[in-house]
Amino acid sequence: MLFSSKNLVKKITTTEKNIYLTFDDGPCKLTIDVLNLLEKYNAKATFFVIGTKADLHPDIIEQTLNAGHSIYSHSIDHDYSNYFKSDKKISSWIDASMNHLEKLIGKKSVFFRPPAGIITPPLLRATAQKNIQIILWNTRFYDSVWALTQAKVNTYLHRASAGDIILLHDAQKNKNEKVFLTSLEYLLEQLANKNYKFYAL
Repeated sequence: MLFSSKNLVKKITTTEKNIYLTFDDGPCKLTIDVLNLLEKYNAKATFFVIGTKADLHPDIIEQTLNAGHSIYSHSIDHDYSNYFKSDKKISSWIDASMNHLEKLIGKKSVFFRPPAGIITPPLLRATAQKNIQIILWNTRFYDSVWALTQAKVNTYLHRASAGDIILLHDAQKNKNEKVFLTSLEYLLEQLANKNYKFYAL
């Protein structure tokens, strides 16, 4: 990252064997399969949702919350053009994103994940002024572009450590959905075997 800030989080400081799974770009039909896998492994996770998608799937939002997972904003529209607007417009975009989610889930959110994890000085200034923490990650598989494979999971397992924030996507290309679910279950199983616990942010 080009910028750093006290309100930017990439990893959780902990001495416990905790892992923080996060899922971006939903909700969508695959989210239900992800929720079922998480339940199978008694895992809690965090979902960073796109506001306009969440409007289309209030039932999935409700199911996610009822299962004990966390939901935070991944912006209202996932529109990259917002990064090129004025400080005032970026501030309004963040407000619109956070307020939209608050109306949907019934509580105020203090975490925000910007689309693609892009960080700019205006974004940092706006979130800091609003006491909003930007949640990024220290582990990613680029699974929104390329299929999540067990080989990629194995590469991560060799360096897994307490407090890791893992970026995954419950919005997958149709051709990658099956392998994603298979590899996600493998990730959950292997980390559980290493005595890691899965918590929501």
